[in-house]
Amino acid sequence: MKEKIVYKKVKLHREYLKVQRDKLKVTGEDVSDKIGISYHYYAQIENGEKGCKLSVRMLLKMAQALEVDICNLIESEKAYIESYDKANKFNFNA
Repeated sequence: MKEKIVYKKVKLHREYLKVQRDKLKVTGEDVSDKIGISYHYYAQIENGEKGCKLSVRMLLKMAQALEVDICNLIESEKAYIESYDKANKFNFNA
């Protein structure tokens, strides 16, 4: 009988969002209000539980809310995606 392989995704935090929030001395609730999403959803994005493929519109809103250049935010998100993909490439557990 074949052994079933279970795939579990590794969650990575978007640390760059928290760092910028801390610089601005704002909460996740402040950012979520500016973006127009629930705090719960924003927290899931920041914690790597949701938003694996953020839209350009969402990135623009986040850049404005966090007072960062959109190019810098995109570079940070690109690095996050590369780390996420690498961490999840061969994460199989029997």
